[in-house]
This record gives sequence, C-alpha cells and structure tokens, in this order.
Amino acid sequence: MTGGVDMQTDETIRVTATLPPEMMMRAGYWAKKHDMSINQYLVYALEQFIKWDGADHTKSTQETERLNLCVDTIEELAGYIHGLQTAIDSGFDALSEATRGDSEFLNHEDGSLDRIDLTAKTKRKKRRRKE
Repeated sequence: MTGGVDMQTDETIRVTATLPPEMMMRAGYWAKKHDMSINQYLVYALEQFIKWDGADHTKSTQETERLNLCVDTIEELAGYIHGLQTAIDSGFDALSEATRGDSEFLNHEDGSLDRIDLTAKTKRKKRRRKE
C-alpha cells in the first residue's frame, strides 16, 4: 500500500480516505436514499463530480427548451423596451418643440379663432341686406 492506495485487482483499487464525521453521516444518508452501499454511493458521487468538473454538463432537452424560451422572451422584451424608448424620445422632442414654438401643431394665429365662420356669416348678412 502506497499513500492510501492499495491495488486490489485489475478492476478496482482500494483507496483510504479520511472524512469528517458529518460528511460520512450525509454520505450514509444519501446512500440509503439511493438504495446503495456507502462505497457504491461514494463511487457514484465521485463519478458525478468528475463529470461536472470536467465540464461534461449535459442538460436535459426540457432544460434546453426552457433556457431557449427564456432567451427568446428576453430578446422580445428588449424589442418592446426599444420601442417604448423611441416613443418616449419622440414625445419629449415634440413637447420640447411645442414649448419653443417650433412645432407644426402651433400655427400663427391672428386672434380670430372663428375667422372662417365669421366670414361666411358676414357674406350671408350682406346678401340679405342687398335683397
């Protein structure tokens, strides 16, 4: 035995590890939950960690679909935000122009708000007088 490793057979190697008591209790709990021996569970846990640490992160199809849905939704919301920002900017620009008097909505007025109506009424009155 060298450094806590003992060659058993071609298929397995015995490793001696020192674990804190709390970790050993948790390993026993999870081994029992998975209906495994502590040894089997430790081998399983080590395999999972090696896969994870080696960046072999396999995502299920449902997870991938959900992530893609989230990305699509975020992109759609970004488009809505851009549209709202454009509307707000143009609204403030119009308001700014109106307060400066540069707006096309503010035509010069000479004080006769009903000029067209008054002109038409005046022409009718003149016709009646002539008759």
